[in-house]
Amino acid sequence: VCYKLVKNDNDLTPAKFHKYVEKCAIEFEEELASITGSVNKSYLISLWPAALVLVLLAAYAFIKFGVRGGVLTFVMPVAVLACVIGIMSIFNIPITNFTMPALLLAAVVGIIEVIAYLFELKQQAKRVTVEEAYFACTKKLVIVAAAVAVVLAVVLSLVFILGADLLKNFALTAIIGVAASYLLTVFVLPAFLKK
Repeated sequence: VCYKLVKNDNDLTPAKFHKYVEKCAIEFEEELASITGSVNKSYLISLWPAALVLVLLAAYAFIKFGVRGGVLTFVMPVAVLACVIGIMSIFNIPITNFTMPALLLAAVVGIIEVIAYLFELKQQAKRVTVEEAYFACTKKLVIVAAAVAVVLAVVLSLVFILGADLLKNFALTAIIGVAASYLLTVFVLPAFLKK
């Protein structure tokens, strides 16, 4: 489109050329953003409902499981997102508009695992000693989290292999996110709660 605009103008000056380029950039901002690997501001603003859900889940955990549970429910997705973005930056994986839903998926998986662990711990603590409850919950958590991670990894791997180019970024980011969520849930969560 930009080429056609410039080609049909017989009196092209540098100032006109600059205006044509600005016009094209404004019209195709979303396409340009996805090509260059950047995320536009309007897309980030549209994610506020997801942030609100994360805050509400942390508030629920705070009320149901106390201060430690609320803090952990808020810290877990932040840690997962930090790990995923760090891994993506190390391997130069671009952050695009398709990356954001994958990051949210990883954060939600982490929160669900935390809340499930806290709920099971509360149930076990009623029946057995605190040490036995931690051991039983951690053992159960490893099995359930591994099953969830394997199922999600298989599905996302199929999307990565068979999907379109636009979905490959989503699938790769989600695979990294699910792996980071699993590792943090299995190794960090029990240690954090035990202290």
